[in-house]
Parts: sequence; structure tokens; C-alpha cells
Amino acid sequence: MQRQNMLLIGLLVLMLLVPGNFAAAQGGTPFPPNAGDAVVLFPDVVQDAVLVPGTLQQRYILLANAGNILSVTANMSEAGLVTRLELYDADGVVLAEQAPDPASPTTALLSYEVMAQGWYFVNVSLGPVEPTSYYSLSLTGTTRSVYDVLGVPAPPAIPGAHLVVASAQINGMFEATPLPYLMPLAAGDTLSVSVQGASNPRLRITTFDDAGQAAQTLIAEAPAAGQPATYTTTSATAGWIRIDVEGMQAGAFALTVGLPRISGMASEMGDVEMASAGTTDTADATDTADAADTADTSDGSSEECGGIPARFEVGDVIVVSQEGDNLLLFSDYTGGNAESVALAVAGDTFEVLDPPVCYDSPAMGQETWFWYVYSYSDDINGWVADGLGDERWVCPQNDPACNQVATCDLAHTDVTIGDILVVSQTGDNLQIQRYPGATDQAVALAVWNDRLEVLEGPVCYYSAWHGSGLWYWRVYSENDDTYGWVVDGTTDETWVCPEANPTCDQ
Repeated sequence: MQRQNMLLIGLLVLMLLVPGNFAAAQGGTPFPPNAGDAVVLFPDVVQDAVLVPGTLQQRYILLANAGNILSVTANMSEAGLVTRLELYDADGVVLAEQAPDPASPTTALLSYEVMAQGWYFVNVSLGPVEPTSYYSLSLTGTTRSVYDVLGVPAPPAIPGAHLVVASAQINGMFEATPLPYLMPLAAGDTLSVSVQGASNPRLRITTFDDAGQAAQTLIAEAPAAGQPATYTTTSATAGWIRIDVEGMQAGAFALTVGLPRISGMASEMGDVEMASAGTTDTADATDTADAADTADTSDGSSEECGGIPARFEVGDVIVVSQEGDNLLLFSDYTGGNAESVALAVAGDTFEVLDPPVCYDSPAMGQETWFWYVYSYSDDINGWVADGLGDERWVCPQNDPACNQVATCDLAHTDVTIGDILVVSQTGDNLQIQRYPGATDQAVALAVWNDRLEVLEGPVCYYSAWHGSGLWYWRVYSENDDTYGWVVDGTTDETWVCPEANPTCDQ
């Protein structure tokens, strides 16, 4: 078998042994007494095996429900490595067996329709094992309840991702695309990862929420050439973490993973009610939802980069602040080390497309969030930096002056979103600005009696021109067919009035 992302010697130490102290679930399915040395086979992921010369067979255990049509696929590095797959039940009765197809000698596929809920074994018979030999197993078509039994949510669906469930030394070859690995963590588990090699690799770390959606991304790079890129984290809640090895060039790498044994996160079987196929336990679902809400709150409040939390979410519309004027859009999140693709000015808006990346930028001298965005002004995708120090270069669209600490002592016009403002006589020739305070970037002039639809606001912004905080409204001008921000007025003058009282300045 040829695999583009070849994993070499000692591929993925998967030593997940079935805990011997599991008790039978009440009304559920206990582990069979002869489970001993079996490795849990997880559904819907690629699971790579450790091979030692002289090994003749390896045993796996899986959970299935009645009616499941399970498929176990073995892909091997060379023909003759896996000679036979056998499926048997907890009593040792062989249910199905399959040798590799002569037409495809590096693949063996075993399929079977399960008649009863329970634990099943897969025995892999092996031929000669060379130091560079490897094989992987993929299980599909079965229940995913095994994740409930082990007390960890099901992993996110990452095509081609490889499962790592214990400490491992992984030797790989980076060619063109990042190599993804998925690792389960229980609450309180500490994961340590390091990578180095000829490919000058770095680590891209992604955490997930309870729905399996990417929640946070960090980048770890080597501090200097020839040194490893390292990352260590302690998980606040049970869940999965994704580690991508990204090479700067083609070449070999060595990934070292320090991970607690997954058996440590297994819940007591007596506390787990194994549902039959097609049924749902309402009480358990409610408990799980409550736990998920707690986990989300914990995760959302703990992630920081450069001392600040991530402030936006995918789908948010953000705006370049006054301090971010002439903000570069980069082709990559490496910031100053990447090619710039566009220049954004204050007031330009972006849509956030992906979770942020925390990158320790050598060019900027500190960690900062990078956001992958679509620029409405330039019709292009790119990465923008959040800011440095106390400066935020991008702000929420409804708070474009998020850098400013302003106090507006005067009252603003009593209107709400969707209402119509009318330019007063004293407000004649009122600037419609690209963003609050941008007196040098007026997009139009509104004259006496012009109608302005209120879209957002009010926003309090410190005006250097007036030396005080002023209220701003984001409006749509019917007369000029344009959008922008207008000042409500000053201490002495009212520049816009409610439509029902257009002479409020008199």
C-alpha cells in the first residue's frame, strides 16, 4: 500500500488496555472476563498499531449494537503483513474471518451484521514483521456508545486523522499536507507534545467544543533552528485535542507525545446505562447537556493569547479600528513572516471565517491572535492580527471604538434601531464618517432635513477635535445612498433629531 503521509518506525504506540476493574453496567453490557490484553477499537477513526518483530497476532475489542453492520479494514505497508482478520464474540465463537484479497494484497476487509448488543473481538494475524512495517485499522458501522463507556465525547470528524491514546514516539515523513492526530483528554489530564526534524516542523493545536466544532487554535514553533517545537496543556474538561504537524519543507520528523492512559478517564460501568440500538435515555441526555454547558463556560473563559482572550466568533463581522489603520492582510498566520495580500484601512469590515490562531510572532515580538477573515472591501480572504499591547486593531462592528475609553456626559437623542433621524438646522453639512471620530474620512455630507435610518448605536467615542466624548450613530442615508457614522451633537448643539420632532434643536 502506498500512503502519501507515510508513518515510519514505531508508528503510534496504541496501548489502550481494557481496565480490569470495570464492573457490569446495570442493565448494560459488561466487559467480557477475557478482555485482558485487548486494545479498544474506536469507530470512525484510523487507528495505527505498534509492531514488534516476532509478534504473531494482536487483539482488539469493540462495542456493537444489534443490527449494526460493522466493517473492519486493515491497511498495511506491505503484502503479507496482515494475513487474516477474525471476528469472534465474548464466548470465543468465531463469527467471520477474512484474508487479504489477492487483487489488493495490502488491504483486508471484514464485514459482519451483528445479531446482539455486546463486546466483540477482532484478532489480527501477522506475517513477518520488519522494523519499518506498519498497519492501521478502521472500524465503521458500529455504535459510538463506547465513548460514553470510557467517559470521553466522540472525536470530531477529521478525514485522515490518526488516533493517539497513549504516550508515543511517532516517526513520520512530511510531504505536502499537515498530518493530523487526535488525542483524548480527561479533565485534569496534562498533555505534552514536542516535534523536531529535517522538515523544520511546528505544531498546530486545535481544541473542540462539545459539539465537535473547532473552538481554539494555537501555534507552537521551535525557538531556534534545530530545537523542538513544544506544547504542554492541562485540560479543564474531558474532550479531544487535535495536533497537526506542519512542515516548512518536505522531510522527516519525530513527534513525541506524553499522554495519560485513556483507561484513567473511564467511568465506572455501574454509572453508565448502555442504551439499545435506536433508543435514547432522556435523563442521561439532560445530564450530558448540563455538563456541556458547564464545560463551554469553563473553556470560553480560560483561553488567552498575549494576555487577552479571543474576542470574536466565527461569523462575526469586525471592523478595522482607528489604531489599526493600514492593517495588513497576510497569506498566513505567521504574520510578519508571511506575504501580505492586501492593506485594510480604518473602517474596513471583515467576516471571521475560522477560529483564531495564537501565534508568537518574531516580527511583532509577542504572542497575538490572528483571525482568518473575508475582507468585504478587497473581496479577498486573509489573516489579520488582533493587535499588540493595549491596541486593538480590529473591533466588533457594533463597537468600532473598542480601544477608546470615553465618557459621554451629555444625553443622546432618544431613538432606537430602525428609527429615522433628521438632520437639524444646526447640524447642516453633517459629516457621515467611515467610523467614529474619522473626521478625515467622510464618505458624504448630510444637509438640513436629510433622513438617516439608525442601524447601530449609540457608541460613545472620544473626539480629539471636540476634546470630549460624543455619541455616534451608524446610519443609512437615503439621500446619498451610503452608510456611515454621524455625531448626535455636542454639549451646546443637537445635530440630529427624531423624525417626529425635526426641530428638536430649536
